[in-house]
Amino acid sequence: MVKLEQSPDEVDDRLLLLGLAAVWGLNFSVTKIGLREVPPWLLCGARFALVAFPAVLLLPRPTVHLHRVLAYGVLMFTLQFGLLFGGMRLGFAAGLASVALQAQAFFTMAFAAMVIGDRPSGSHACGALIAAVGPLVIGVGSGNDVSLTGLLCVLGAAAYWRAAKVFSKRKLAGVQPLTLVAWGNLFALSPVLLTSAVIEGIDSWCLAVNRLNTTTLFALAYIVYPTTLFGFGLWA
Repeated sequence: MVKLEQSPDEVDDRLLLLGLAAVWGLNFSVTKIGLREVPPWLLCGARFALVAFPAVLLLPRPTVHLHRVLAYGVLMFTLQFGLLFGGMRLGFAAGLASVALQAQAFFTMAFAAMVIGDRPSGSHACGALIAAVGPLVIGVGSGNDVSLTGLLCVLGAAAYWRAAKVFSKRKLAGVQPLTLVAWGNLFALSPVLLTSAVIEGIDSWCLAVNRLNTTTLFALAYIVYPTTLFGFGLWA
């Protein structure tokens, strides 16, 4: 039997990624807490604003056409997180949301095949189908009332997440990931605030501010700093 040796750096990297998985996994429960007092689109807006500033003042502007960064920001942040937060606000459980979002594997292969001609093998297609159907089975067997609208929102978030990844691979190759996150959040901010104003109403903003408490501020800080800036920075 051959014994495979691992270097200390490889072990450290795996421990960091394990910690990152824990940070991102906890994020769903923390987001659910934040949504108790803040409407979903407004919570997205607060998140994007705090991620973008002061990060965009410290990181260089992406060396690509800015309309591509705008498209990425809308797909990756405005639509993905707007739908995800909206689905969770409609009662979709945090744990189920984290699982359902993994249906993105199916969307990844579908978009990659349509856009960049990356055809999946039979085994890959079978695995993606399991990933897409699995969350539905878990949701039905969970014993909880699963909102159909909430489920569709979360699956829509998964689709936009993968669409953004395929778009970035084709149109934003070479851009540093953390730079793309910061500037993508900046460009996602205006659309999400406009959507919040139309759907949730300006009055909801004042009500959310009046209801701010320590728990809500902690939730917002967690989804901005450990989850987004630290998480994406470590991943990059």
